[in-house]
Amino acid sequence: MVTVLNEKHSCSSHANIVQASMSRMNVLTKSKNVNTNLIAEKLQTKASSLTDMIKKLADKHLVNYQKYKGVSLT
Repeated sequence: MVTVLNEKHSCSSHANIVQASMSRMNVLTKSKNVNTNLIAEKLQTKASSLTDMIKKLADKHLVNYQKYKGVSLT
């Protein structure tokens, strides 16, 4: 399954994509950060594109993102 992240999707749909990806990797916890490269690999997209979207989601407080430490759900 290939998921394309673009501006046509709403932020909530991006949050759902990230949540589903994290859930599929069995790492869905609020205390553990997930490497963005791992999520990008699972979604078959570029890490830079995923990081840009993760930052947008973090700005809306939908995920917690720390540079070099990964992302976790809020």
